[in-house]
Amino acid sequence: MTFEREVGDMGATQKIAEFIVRTEFHSFPEEAVYLSKRLFLDCLGVALAAVEEPVVQKLTRLLKTQGGKKEAWVWGQGCSFLFSDRVDQRDDEPCVGFR
Repeated sequence: MTFEREVGDMGATQKIAEFIVRTEFHSFPEEAVYLSKRLFLDCLGVALAAVEEPVVQKLTRLLKTQGGKKEAWVWGQGCSFLFSDRVDQRDDEPCVGFR
């Protein structure tokens, strides 16, 4: 029985969830695993390189003053911040942290 027949009339989210649950690591192509690892390391490297940028330091200082429940760890900053509601952004004005 194919995956499509087993899931039948499920919604898209349910189909994706079933596919993820049934997928095993060894079923991924070796090249896909290699590229995924490489992209993760690239992302991490860029994030850590940005730690010393003045705009990142300014934003970090601003977020530290906001208080609230600590939900999101910030790489390279040694702190965590509230993930939601930290930046008030409207279509007609820039982010509050960069005014």
